[in-house]
Amino acid sequence: MTDPVGHEVTELDLHLLDDGRHLDLHRRLGAHPLQGDDFDRGVHFSLWAPDATAVSVVGDWNHWVEGADPLARTGGVWQGTSTHAHEGHRYKFAVTGRDDVTAQHADPVARRAEPAPDTASIVHRLRHSWADGGWMADRSTTDPWRRPMSVYEVHVGSWRRDPAEPETPASGGGLQVLGEELNVAPFATIVGGAYGQFINNRSDITDAS
Repeated sequence: MTDPVGHEVTELDLHLLDDGRHLDLHRRLGAHPLQGDDFDRGVHFSLWAPDATAVSVVGDWNHWVEGADPLARTGGVWQGTSTHAHEGHRYKFAVTGRDDVTAQHADPVARRAEPAPDTASIVHRLRHSWADGGWMADRSTTDPWRRPMSVYEVHVGSWRRDPAEPETPASGGGLQVLGEELNVAPFATIVGGAYGQFINNRSDITDAS
């Protein structure tokens, strides 16, 4: 494993994490594909596991062999880079506890995961281009910490399932279809929410609420 410049968890990250004030953990923890000028440099992995005695990454590229790609400890975070891992590879963290028992865990901040009943995380690069520049500019002129806010949360996999098919997730038609059917923003306004928020808005190991 090697450590990439600009992607490793820093002392500032650890300080904010310990204080519960880190607002960009998704940029630090998890799996982050790295790219050079004209080539794929592998994937940087990081996991918050302060009580672990050892952590490694297992996946498609190393035949799921525990210890093949060990992570180094930085405070309560374990991190490192595998140059053989690439986007689309399935992976898990093999975590050894103080009892010397090693268990494989899905990534808690994975950007993509296998659908149930499989449970592996998948290396994925986000490519969505946001078009909310005007809203962000307006937000910068206010103090969000001092303004009231009400959020209506919608769990994608379980909300408004068809009673005739209770085991079928409502998200079966995809997020775009689901958004059109639910019309979340107006609904949130009706129930008193200022915002509508999708929960579990990606493939995940479970559609349970």
